[in-house]
Amino acid sequence: MGEAGRAGSSRKGREALDLLESLHRDGDNATAQTLSVSALPGHTTTLRADRQPAGGAPEVAGSSPTTTVSVVEFSPLIPGVRYEFWLVGVNHKGEGPPSNHVMHSAT
Repeated sequence: MGEAGRAGSSRKGREALDLLESLHRDGDNATAQTLSVSALPGHTTTLRADRQPAGGAPEVAGSSPTTTVSVVEFSPLIPGVRYEFWLVGVNHKGEGPPSNHVMHSAT
């Protein structure tokens, strides 16, 4: 796929993904853990959250058409496991580059 077809190929899009914030909780509700960016990268229609448990394989954690994605949409986090999270902008032509990574130990 050409660089122009990548979901986050524009400079502005790449900068937006670099603004990835820390893992958020909605009060005491552990199931509302999310990642967010200030704006969707250019040409992105879906923001996908990926995660990788320590010693495990990467897996899709959630997806959203908005700037906030749940990291427990598809399965819960395992308490005591350290995870690495990142976001990827996606459109009908493919995926953009991954965001910076955030580490988090599930409690």
